[in-house]
Amino acid sequence: MSKFDINAPVSTPNPFVVPEGYFSQFPARLMQRIHSLPQPESTATMRLVRWLPFIGVASVAAMLLLFMHVAAPSTLGNDPASAPGVASTASQTDEAYDYLILSDDNLLTSYANDN
Repeated sequence: MSKFDINAPVSTPNPFVVPEGYFSQFPARLMQRIHSLPQPESTATMRLVRWLPFIGVASVAAMLLLFMHVAAPSTLGNDPASAPGVASTASQTDEAYDYLILSDDNLLTSYANDN
């Protein structure tokens, strides 16, 4: 494998040559070619992309309404004791205690039997 030295002079001549005055006339020729191209008659619009922000906002609003409706507490009165999760009667308290005793953890029964 031969070593490459970046500072060494080029040993082969470049076969490509640039014509005289090529870059001085280049901008004018390029603009002339651009103007000679046929212009499109109508611009293509992407309908979905135009409506995408509105669809996103509507989707978020629909999800918020859905989740607020599903997660809303269904209380019958203004009494906080009648709200779900609040034991307002003795029977509800007894049911909660029975549930805790019969749970898989058996934490309450282990504490009660620990003398």
